Amino acid sequence: LTQAKWPVVLYIPNVIGYLRIILLVACYFYKDHQFEKFAILYFISFCLDYFDGLTARAFKQCSRFGGLLDMLTDRMGTLVLYFINFELMAKAPFKCAIMNSFDSLHGTLVCVY
Repeated sequence: LTQAKWPVVLYIPNVIGYLRIILLVACYFYKDHQFEKFAILYFISFCLDYFDGLTARAFKQCSRFGGLLDMLTDRMGTLVLYFINFELMAKAPFKCAIMNSFDSLHGTLVCVY
C-alpha cells in the first residue's frame, strides 16, 4: 500500500476519517432517547482519532487532505458536544457547570443534574 497505488481520498486514514464522521452524525441522533448508544459511538469516534494518525504514519499515507479531514472530524466531535449542551442549557439553564468533556484538548460546557 503505497501512495502511488491509491488516490488520496481512499487512503486508509481518510477512510477512518469518513467512518468517524458517520459515527458522529449517528451519535447525534441517539442523544435524546438512547444515551448509551450515543456514548459508545462517540467514544469509538474519539478512539479512532488516534488510529487514523497512527495508520497514516504506518502506511506512509500522510496528506494535506488527510490533515484537513482530521481537523474537520475533530471539530465535528466538539460541535456535537456543544449542540447537546446548548440543548440541555435551554431546558435547564441554571443547572449547568463548567467541566471537562470527552474532548481532552477543549473545555466544554456540560450540564450537571
